[in-house]
Amino acid sequence: EELKKKRDAEQKRMEAENARIEQERYRKIVETIEQPVSGYPVGVIALSAIEKAQLDIKIELLKANPTLKVVCTGHACDIGGDKVNISIGLKRAEEAKKYIVSKGIDAERISVTSKGDKEPLVPNTSEENRRINRRIELKIVE
Repeated sequence: EELKKKRDAEQKRMEAENARIEQERYRKIVETIEQPVSGYPVGVIALSAIEKAQLDIKIELLKANPTLKVVCTGHACDIGGDKVNISIGLKRAEEAKKYIVSKGIDAERISVTSKGDKEPLVPNTSEENRRINRRIELKIVE
């Protein structure tokens, strides 16, 4: 009886540790996938080699976790009007989706949207900050 209690306690401890490890693994996956891909030049929609390399890391995680779905959101800086910035953001998101799908991820797992210049990461007070705000972001959806 005492031995059974010890075994049960050890089993529960192991299950809790495994759950903790799995939660940490998932947190790191989410953190990596949701890291912004920024640095677009003004008005540019096409992905550069650097942006593709950043997306490749996210693509590998999506391949390894086939149940994950994402929203790809395009962003712009404050140069240009609302309609232009929404359009640029959407085209950036669509280009990113096209690239991700070309690498083997099912298009059904990715939706696209644009925030234009409405959600800057940093104030649009310098060219460097504007470059950071010109980005795409993937967010995991449940």
